[in-house]
Amino acid sequence: MNDAPPYVIEERVRKQMLEILKDGKAHTKQELHACCGPSSISIVSDHISQMRKKLNPAGQNIICVLKNRRIMYQQIRLLANWD
Repeated sequence: MNDAPPYVIEERVRKQMLEILKDGKAHTKQELHACCGPSSISIVSDHISQMRKKLNPAGQNIICVLKNRRIMYQQIRLLANWD
């Protein structure tokens, strides 16, 4: 049984998702949801939103890509900060 507080578990899930996304290729929601564990009710889009907040200041982002009629997520590096 895992006695870690929920915020620690959530951060661990985000790190695992970033590990998958860091190759720069598009990944399905199912691939990312696998990081959450079988009994988790975590929502991938919530994790993506939180990761975007952390990645954006570093000149990176996570985008949605439509590939073969499937929504996929891909980590990218931004060329310039337009702010």
